[in-house]
Amino acid sequence: MAKRLIIWGLLLGLTWASRPRNCCRYNEDKALCPDKESCVINANGAFHSSTLSQCNVLEDSVKDPNTQCGFNGEKSDETFDGLPNLPFKLDAYVFKDALTAGDGLPGLEVVVDYDDVWSDLEFDLDGRCVKVVKGHAAFEANASFVYDCHVLFGADGQMILNRSGRVKEFAICVENSCGSFYFVVPEIAQIP
Repeated sequence: MAKRLIIWGLLLGLTWASRPRNCCRYNEDKALCPDKESCVINANGAFHSSTLSQCNVLEDSVKDPNTQCGFNGEKSDETFDGLPNLPFKLDAYVFKDALTAGDGLPGLEVVVDYDDVWSDLEFDLDGRCVKVVKGHAAFEANASFVYDCHVLFGADGQMILNRSGRVKEFAICVENSCGSFYFVVPEIAQIP
């Protein structure tokens, strides 16, 4: 399967001010995340959690140590070629929490239109493999599934290293259509 280079700003949106993660694997806010497997849904600019019958994050290879990360975007021969619009996007945000020093770190969120007809979603974002299932229960119109757990940094001893400027890979299957893409991690100053 051919891999594509993502030109920043075409597939990747540049949104959100600095903030912590909303995803339920990290979020302790029980009002937003009643369960660690709950999905976070953005409906008209406000974050909500799903019930597990609506949407369920089955696995996250970073938070679930027994998860095997072998997905590479080649689960199916069907691709996103020929679609007028991709059924997903990556949005950049500046990750900042109580422990993050300086200007923050680049974070990425995977966004998939909740209204689209899909029940299985699988992606690998820079080695973080995530599997999601969505039930057939409806959510508000114009809602999107959002997974913002991934923050791009590394460690060198006691020092946190920002991964801006590095080329990374993103592979995704939405239902039976799959693709694999390369992108450059944005500089903090490039993220509004």
